[in-house]
Amino acid sequence: MGLVARRVGRRTPPRLLAVAALAVALVIAWQPAAAQNLGAIRGTVMNGTAGAAVPADLVVALVGRRGPDALPTLTAGVNEDGTFVFTDLPRTADAAYFAHVDYQGVSYATDGISFDGRTEVETTLTIYESTGQNPGIALESVSRLLRHQTADAIAILDVIDVLVPGDRTFLPTASTAAPPPLRFAVPEGAFGLQPVSGFGADELVIGGPGFAVLAPLRPGVTTIAYSYQLRLIDGSASFDWLIGLPAGVVRLLSEQDVLVTNPEGLAPQAATSFAGIAVDRWEARDVAARTTFAIEIADTTLPGIVRAIRSTTADRWALIAAGGGLVLSLIFAAHRRVWRPRPAPDDLARARQLLKSLHGSNQGSEPEHAALRDELVELIERRPDIAVELRRDQATQGPAP
Repeated sequence: MGLVARRVGRRTPPRLLAVAALAVALVIAWQPAAAQNLGAIRGTVMNGTAGAAVPADLVVALVGRRGPDALPTLTAGVNEDGTFVFTDLPRTADAAYFAHVDYQGVSYATDGISFDGRTEVETTLTIYESTGQNPGIALESVSRLLRHQTADAIAILDVIDVLVPGDRTFLPTASTAAPPPLRFAVPEGAFGLQPVSGFGADELVIGGPGFAVLAPLRPGVTTIAYSYQLRLIDGSASFDWLIGLPAGVVRLLSEQDVLVTNPEGLAPQAATSFAGIAVDRWEARDVAARTTFAIEIADTTLPGIVRAIRSTTADRWALIAAGGGLVLSLIFAAHRRVWRPRPAPDDLARARQLLKSLHGSNQGSEPEHAALRDELVELIERRPDIAVELRRDQATQGPAP
């Protein structure tokens, strides 16, 4: 008891008072700085169908990531004027968001949202009324990539840009009275089908040598992509490529130096690259519905004498069914467009220089850092192949210090 009394009554030394005052000052000084790292996203929900209003009971969800970590999902009600707001959001350079809302069983989302140094960002979230009547869908483009997987199989990636006219979301349904409106054929002997973009495994119906997609199709262009494998017999295969709907352009891309491909009905074009893969390319334009192209493929990685004497079994196909689809899915994610020319050496060299400068610019000013980052992002957006080359550099050289 006496010890407690002596401690309570003891006078605090001036030095401790100074330290305490400094701590308080630091806390006070930190609070505005912390507040400066928070921002707001203000959005407006619009109904893209003529004459339709925005329902009053909509709830918008905001999904975000900060670097590799997911941020808590937030929700906000939509006001009578269609607006919504999310506040107190981390707005660091590695923070990204998108807002989405469910309407009539369809999920609609914004593009990715980042603050880029701003304290407030405005965005628009467009919804549409739905219809079960086919508005006259067509194919803006159809592209097929053929790539070596093993001497016994090739991996195939199909990327289709589906054009939906009008201002309503089309909801295709399975019916015994009529064939599905959006059906894709695959070659006989194909296996390992994997959705990549535009639909999920629960939104397809397999039938015959192909499948139908029953995913909602929003007005405008929707990209559908899927991958699968095709078995080779004695290192080669031939199949018919059926285009079910009218298509603005049909492209065939085949990996160079590994596959020898001979298509009928497609005109040869200049060789190019797809996500860093050197490919031969063929095209046809204004293709009518139900057009068929005959394709022949030979894999050159297996010596002819070995190809002539080896045999294959059905069990082998089951063992190799997993790999090719994943590889092509990653290729598609890294290279969103169907094809692009290889990055110019000057562009690639500049990207490498920018990345090196960014790694060494920790002591530089924020405007300088932002300028370097923006230039690199612009290069990659213009030439996605550059991102592949930079990742390849990192894989061979290890992470930057």
